[in-house]
Amino acid sequence: MGPQTVVLTLGERGAYLATQKHEERVPAYSIQATDVTAAGDAFNGALAVAMAEGREMQDAIVFANAAGALAATRAGAQPSLGTRDEVEEFIRRSKRG
Repeated sequence: MGPQTVVLTLGERGAYLATQKHEERVPAYSIQATDVTAAGDAFNGALAVAMAEGREMQDAIVFANAAGALAATRAGAQPSLGTRDEVEEFIRRSKRG
């Protein structure tokens, strides 16, 4: 019984992934935050999308970290949420710390 997988967001330190057999910290992207209002929502939504697409959990977290980081670079809640194309472009041009 109990959870099989745990994901904790760690803000500028990325995210922590733990399973029954493995644990690791997935690094965050290096950004200058403007407004973190919707960063957690962006992370959770992107994680759910990546998991629904069947991505491996670590890859899903990388995608979710990017969505959260992108949202934190923009002001507001809804206006800060990136499209898939914007998140994928962010991943291509950004560096994880």
